[in-house]
Amino acid sequence: MSTLSSDATGEEATKLFDRPPEAKIVGEVLSRLGTPAGLHEVKVRSLFGGKYRVNIYVRAGVGTFRVDHSFFVEADASGKLLDASPAITRTY
Repeated sequence: MSTLSSDATGEEATKLFDRPPEAKIVGEVLSRLGTPAGLHEVKVRSLFGGKYRVNIYVRAGVGTFRVDHSFFVEADASGKLLDASPAITRTY
């Protein structure tokens, strides 16, 4: 599992990960969705066969966080998104 714990997006996210597919997934998800206010971290968990679970955590209060968005995504070997459920729409 990989985690992004900053407000970095796109290329900045790629530099933070030791595994490029997950970094590219974070960059693409945040690029499509936008950056939520109070972004705490983005977790990408590899499931099987190019499928991943992406959870986006935001601050919910002092020392507390909640999952603001959650997606199942399919990506190719380089991390390029092929499909997402639910569909990722520009929110921010």
